[in-house]
Amino acid sequence: MITKVVNAIEKYEMLKLGDCVIVALSGGADSVSLLHALNVLRERLGISLRAVHVNHMLRGEEAERDSRFSCSFCESLGIPIDVFRVDIGKLAKERKIGTEQCGREERYRLLAEVREKFGGRIATAHTLSDNAETMLLNMTRGCSVAGLRGIPPVRGDIIRPLIFVTRAEVEQYCRENSLDFVTDSSNLSDGYTRNKIRLGVIPRLTEINPLLELSMSRLSECASEDDRYLSSAAAEFSANNKQGDCFSLDSLRALPLPILKRVLIGECRDRYGIDCDFRRLELLLEIIDRGAGAVSLSKEITASIYKNRFKFSRKGKAITEWCVDMQIPFSRLPDGREVRFELTTLRQFEEKYKFNKFLFKNAIDYDTISANPCIRGRRQADSFRPVSRGLSKPVRKLFNEFGIEPEKRGNMAIISDEKGIVWIERFGADESRKISETTERVLVIKLEEDE
Repeated sequence: MITKVVNAIEKYEMLKLGDCVIVALSGGADSVSLLHALNVLRERLGISLRAVHVNHMLRGEEAERDSRFSCSFCESLGIPIDVFRVDIGKLAKERKIGTEQCGREERYRLLAEVREKFGGRIATAHTLSDNAETMLLNMTRGCSVAGLRGIPPVRGDIIRPLIFVTRAEVEQYCRENSLDFVTDSSNLSDGYTRNKIRLGVIPRLTEINPLLELSMSRLSECASEDDRYLSSAAAEFSANNKQGDCFSLDSLRALPLPILKRVLIGECRDRYGIDCDFRRLELLLEIIDRGAGAVSLSKEITASIYKNRFKFSRKGKAITEWCVDMQIPFSRLPDGREVRFELTTLRQFEEKYKFNKFLFKNAIDYDTISANPCIRGRRQADSFRPVSRGLSKPVRKLFNEFGIEPEKRGNMAIISDEKGIVWIERFGADESRKISETTERVLVIKLEEDE
């Protein structure tokens, strides 16, 4: 086992001369063998050692026994130890998360605190067997190539010197060196998901392939290499092609799918701290393929497409309802923009704007407007029938379908009267208000930013 520990440390450059190695010590066979092996190698590696034990206060006297054992074991080796007591059950309820997750988060938090004080690296006792279990657990839940990487040998300041060692080899090492250890009774219960993999799945698969853990380690290494390459290509693309918060839609569409996915995942994770799960990723890929639309990624972040650009944006505060009287020849909007109106006959309009399709879309049959027209922002129940679309749609869905940027939706100008919506900025006239052969007077709408 010592040879495998040295091989792992050298292959992944886990340690350097003079490092203080802070070992996460539970008192179980894995962490006991890790601390003992590093102590054997202390002079050879030129390192110092400390241990950290966290009592989760979940198993009553058994947890207290583990703490006493850990302190006694460190004392026998002459290694200083820091012991922490955390009521994980209470904390998990406060955070509304599972006890496994809460315990893991607290362990790493406390290990990081000790490392902050003494420097060096944090060593955890994850083994080759743990890696196989993690990979199977990820596969069961549904994962990408990234999930097949398993447990990384090095993650920041955290190292796993036992990553080449099986659990059977750990137990053999303990026997050979007469090392006592404690057994966490919760590890024998199939009430935890990981234990179901460890106690039920791994033994059956090992019947098929006695070298299962080694085979899965090779798969893990191959997946890590592939994922590193693809992730590097995605990062390079983002660095060279992102303009502010935007990507050109054409540039995204030109990417191979594995790289495109990593670009989207990377942007969500690194820039906004969002876990881009399969569902979110599918929605993002869908609007990129369609060339329009928007996806709400969280309460604050939205991704949308507008004018051949893919953009991440933060949602602004809810816009309060606004409304101004529609006055010809112009009206001023609350955001400072000006809407100008030109009233003309159908013949004059056709002669003047015959070849201007944009203004033709923004022309309405003036005589269809009823009393009290106004210009306002969108409202919850708004429905609109775009010209030639043949059906009415909620304005909310229409904005989403066409990728109207969320921060701009509250200021989108809508002309309405007592019968309903007459015209919407960017979309033009409602089907019921469009100009036709029977139109006598035409109202041309010109919004300041349309110039």
